[in-house]
Amino acid sequence: MLWQDNDALWQMNINAPQSNAFQPASFGNPDVSVLNTAYFMSQSQKPHASHKPGWPIPREAKGWGIARGSAREKSLGRQGDHGISNYSSQVHRKVLPILLLLALVTFVLAISRTHTAIPLPTADSLLVIKHDHTLTLLRDGQPIKQYRVALGRGGLGPKQQAGDNKVPEGTYRIVSRNAHSTFYRALRVGYPTPQQAAAAHARGVDPGGDIMIHGIRNGLGWLGPAQRLVDWTKGCIAVTDPEMDEIWKAVPDGAPIEIRR
Repeated sequence: MLWQDNDALWQMNINAPQSNAFQPASFGNPDVSVLNTAYFMSQSQKPHASHKPGWPIPREAKGWGIARGSAREKSLGRQGDHGISNYSSQVHRKVLPILLLLALVTFVLAISRTHTAIPLPTADSLLVIKHDHTLTLLRDGQPIKQYRVALGRGGLGPKQQAGDNKVPEGTYRIVSRNAHSTFYRALRVGYPTPQQAAAAHARGVDPGGDIMIHGIRNGLGWLGPAQRLVDWTKGCIAVTDPEMDEIWKAVPDGAPIEIRR
């Protein structure tokens, strides 16, 4: 290494005859001056005695230039730590809402799965009050069970024609059922009556049809009671899937249903 070579050269210099080593003429000797200068420069560049190869240079062994570099490194380190902190905060702000949403979905799904259909007495009639958003199963004029429902997104007025997304009003019957409906289990309401069909044709419009009592769209049953937060159907009466299981078993085909505003 550089300082080893210089040590050898210095040793050669000091082993020279005494008369030459310190005579004024020696200072004029370019070779000796170069050797002396090289030696002292090498000594200033040699590692500290406590330094071991491959280890960081001790703080006390660092010169002024290195010390300045250390301060700069510390400054950069502080800036790096600040950047990491900001990045971590941004990640938390983005991930937290997603985690909360997943937790809410998991909670609602767990509730809907643990809710089992409760056997009910057979209902002999049904009553829907649109203003109250309720569907009541009746037997001998007495309520068996009442459900909160979602209705048509077209408003609470009576259905007038196809596509108005309103629930019809009047007295009908459950005319059929579909276990493989797009919306979980469907009981068909016998709308329109002959009178309603004639009135629509007199106005030159299609009265519409396909009015059902059904559950939530297949694959979205985990929404559970949240489906009632807004009227979303095209004129049907919607309940949760577990509630539809109860209604499916309790309501026979041919049962009358009255729908009032």
